[in-house]
Amino acid sequence: MKNWSKENKKVIVLLSIMIVLIIIYLNILHAQIEKDRYVSKLEQIVAKNEKPTFQISQIYLCSSANAIDGTESQTLENLDLYQYTDIAIYINNNDEEGLTNKNTIKKLYIDNIQIQTSSGEGTQALVYTNLLNIGSRDKLKAMLASSNSLSNMQNNQIDFNIINTNTENNQANYENPTFYGDCSNPITLKYINKLNKTYSVGEGDSTMFDGTILQKAGVSVDELNCKVKFKINIINNEDDYYSAWVNFQIPLSDIYEGTSIKRKTTAGIQYNFIWGTVLP
Repeated sequence: MKNWSKENKKVIVLLSIMIVLIIIYLNILHAQIEKDRYVSKLEQIVAKNEKPTFQISQIYLCSSANAIDGTESQTLENLDLYQYTDIAIYINNNDEEGLTNKNTIKKLYIDNIQIQTSSGEGTQALVYTNLLNIGSRDKLKAMLASSNSLSNMQNNQIDFNIINTNTENNQANYENPTFYGDCSNPITLKYINKLNKTYSVGEGDSTMFDGTILQKAGVSVDELNCKVKFKINIINNEDDYYSAWVNFQIPLSDIYEGTSIKRKTTAGIQYNFIWGTVLP
């Protein structure tokens, strides 16, 4: 019986070792399968993005300022100061060979909106604006009035209505975020910064309600410095998902001259929309 017990122990030890080895093998096999899937996914992503379907081709920025009297008396003695920049982003959908489900848009939205100012002061927002109102100071006043305050205008996500037909075009309200499915119009946004300063127009004083008023009010360019960052998300008519980050410093070095118009260079792969996964 003693010898038989030793043999049993050997068998049990061998079986335990085999079970452990099988478990280790299965874990290695699972890891290898996951690795192969990951490599395959990377190869698919590289292949899909070798020739970008969508690219940011142009970014235009129009910067100025305005002073708005929010009092009932309208005496211009306590004007709120705003610096704003209108942004137009053009998307190239590489339609040289015609429009297809691949290079036309089913859904477009902007999220992950981040605004960082050097001063950390004031109230900022990035919102949609109608293309026809680019550079309009009067429209800024109307937008603020309709929202009651800049804080109410801030968005975590901007969803665009996609226009595909003439009928949809005729019925569209372009005061709401709107974009053509063939990428023939730009994405238009307005950055607004309400400053923690006011300005009073003195008697007989001649004042332009543009960037020059910031210099008169003693607002330094350093106070205005701002970086905006956001992600543009596209779903095409094949239900493929693409995204591109937009991240830049708003150019305001010449804001005292009144109105500044700049074109941002968009050469480089960082302005390509990267193909991702199909969204639910």
